[in-house]
Amino acid sequence: MKRDLEALTRETFDLLVIGGGIHGAATAREAALRGLKVALVEARDFHLPLPVAERMVRTYGSRWPLVLDPLHAEKQLAEPLPGTPTLLAAEVEFAIRHEMALTLEDFLLRRSGLNWAAGALRESVPAVAEIFARRLGWDADQRQAAVESFSRVAHTTGRE
Repeated sequence: MKRDLEALTRETFDLLVIGGGIHGAATAREAALRGLKVALVEARDFHLPLPVAERMVRTYGSRWPLVLDPLHAEKQLAEPLPGTPTLLAAEVEFAIRHEMALTLEDFLLRRSGLNWAAGALRESVPAVAEIFARRLGWDADQRQAAVESFSRVAHTTGRE
């Protein structure tokens, strides 16, 4: 069965069920019988653990397919950022492509939720900088300048 996950971004659903096991299928069926418009997806469609897939839906709402769809072409985007068990590289890509994130500070301190986890924040900086550099065409000097800028801001705000 070929699944058109992109189509999910063009429609509005009353209920999104992740996981079509016995409970997921029964929930989807019951909701549909009660007149709700239901979408059923599998976490394995994206090769993600269920808790990660569920967090994607909670965090991004109806935009979750925009975050996860690039995983089909770039499998490495499914990797968690260093120091974080559930924050994916795909979320950095999404912030750059769809939310106009242009700086490490913007993603790391405002969008990722890592500003509350200093250790994870520190660990993830090089990986996030690499994604920004690749996506925005930064050279090594620009990448290093971005890391240094982030370090200054993080230090000033007490997040380092």
